[in-house]
Amino acid sequence: MNAHALSVLELPRVLEFVAGHATSALGAARVKALTPSTDIAGLEREQTCVAAVRSIIVGEEPWHPDPIPDLADALSRLRVAGSRWNGQELLNGASCCGRRAALDRASPTSGGPPSLAAYSERSLRR
Repeated sequence: MNAHALSVLELPRVLEFVAGHATSALGAARVKALTPSTDIAGLEREQTCVAAVRSIIVGEEPWHPDPIPDLADALSRLRVAGSRWNGQELLNGASCCGRRAALDRASPTSGGPPSLAAYSERSLRR
């Protein structure tokens, strides 16, 4: 799809609107970077993830995402032998691990549905 067609469809405006609902600057940046896709299998995987997250957001004990700290720079520095995190980076890393555990606990079944597990695994890899 060309840039003009995306402009006519107001894709930048839609992405900006959706990014406004993100719980962190990192999430908002990810949304703004989205591009259309024709990969049917990939789109189906994304829809499965959306359904899984929606199921825990509207469940009996709703889960609400907290902001996720941006650890990209801190993680990339750890590639250098002998490097280490400062106190704030350690707290942010522990916070991410705690959020993952909370997501697992929010799952309707122990371990959660496979799609929810796939969502959380993919989120951690990003």
